[in-house]
Amino acid sequence: MENKEIKKVSIMDTSIAFQARRYIDLHFHDGIQINELASELGVHPNHLSHVFKKKYLMSPKAFLRKVQIDKAKELLSTTDHPINIIANSVGFPEPLAFSKVFKKATTLSPSDYRKSC
Repeated sequence: MENKEIKKVSIMDTSIAFQARRYIDLHFHDGIQINELASELGVHPNHLSHVFKKKYLMSPKAFLRKVQIDKAKELLSTTDHPINIIANSVGFPEPLAFSKVFKKATTLSPSDYRKSC
């Protein structure tokens, strides 16, 4: 069995990862792209992905999707807003794309998820 070395995350990389996470938390509904996020932080997208994954054990894109799906779940269970409005409010201008991503993440369609709440 191979020994896996625990990789240390530098303070600079931790700061980049933290800033990226904060940006995603604040702007998940804006339809942000990882390239735009990297540009906003002044780093290369590959570097951003690398340091984010080291710090949070998931890619920035996976984290963005998690935040979007978690917020959608909250809205589906606490409001009567139409699914297309919820999709748009979590960063998906196309309801069909939202439904596909939501179902892949939860195994339920947004309407089935709402019924189960």
